[in-house]
Amino acid sequence: MQSEEFIGPLRERFNRIFSRPWILALSRRANRISHKLLTLPVASKSLVMLLVIVTCSVIFYVQKTLLEIEEALPLTLSTQERDIRILVNEMGRLVQDIRFARGSDGFTAFSVVLRQTDQVELYLEDAGRLSV
Repeated sequence: MQSEEFIGPLRERFNRIFSRPWILALSRRANRISHKLLTLPVASKSLVMLLVIVTCSVIFYVQKTLLEIEEALPLTLSTQERDIRILVNEMGRLVQDIRFARGSDGFTAFSVVLRQTDQVELYLEDAGRLSV
């Protein structure tokens, strides 16, 4: 008895909502589309499935490739940026040491320039080995 009191108003409300014209038209249209899809020949269905699979494969491949590029790009740019910063600093110190060596006469000033030049060459060789 209590369940009928509870279910009765719900059933009326459900019938009232789903008996509206736009819902009936929508359900008829959905039935027509599903009927057309079910009556398609097997070749058409397989062609549609093949297109869906190929499209998904291409999307997956492009996304995977872009993610790999995105992961590698910041590391490469930061490494190049660091190398350029170090080279600029080293070249600045080398220019300063050359000016110092020209200004003073002595073997010690010249040895500072040679040591600095060797350091820059070693760094360039190490950077060349790492980039290959």
